[in-house]
Amino acid sequence: MCCDRLDRGDLAPQREPIISGTPAERDFSGWSASVSYLRPASRGETRLRSSDLVAPTAIYRNYLNHPKDPAALIAALRRVDQIDAMPGLNSLLVRRLASSENLNLTKDRSVDGNIRAFGNTINHPVGTSKMGGAGEAVVDNLLRVHGVSGLRLADAAIMPTIVSSDTNAPAIIIGAMAAWMIMVDNAAGSRTVGSSTLLKPACVPSPR
Repeated sequence: MCCDRLDRGDLAPQREPIISGTPAERDFSGWSASVSYLRPASRGETRLRSSDLVAPTAIYRNYLNHPKDPAALIAALRRVDQIDAMPGLNSLLVRRLASSENLNLTKDRSVDGNIRAFGNTINHPVGTSKMGGAGEAVVDNLLRVHGVSGLRLADAAIMPTIVSSDTNAPAIIIGAMAAWMIMVDNAAGSRTVGSSTLLKPACVPSPR
């Protein structure tokens, strides 16, 4: 939606038959329309505050700090408006409610301000301990922490880039693959543990 050609989805529109507010405030029918940007170019960071293992980390999200991100969302909101303008929906539409009641979709500055004022996160952070080569990442392609013996990471933190979907299912698969690799290691390469045969998925390389 934001680019001429894409190799994967970058936007997820949502439309729900609900509106915000209490029934007393909203005693009429309506719908909510929003869009999620799935492939942000902005990058945050997580830093240690101290050597204390239980001290909270410092998280810098850096939302919308890359110009590609607000541009994509501006285009997406305009597409949502085009959909609402189609006869099937437009005939039902009386007016917009907050936060878009005063939104001027023809002005980039107005749309950008609305995004920054009312945009939110769906809390799918990834990549704080990404997979890659030594010196450029935290874990290798078998989820082993570089330079630390006997330690693997197995959650969304190892994703080099975020997936164009909810992160729950991919994180479950990462955990399943990690469990398989640990069992193989414990079986000393025999591929069997007790009476159970360990079937290696084609996408998982043999541990070395």
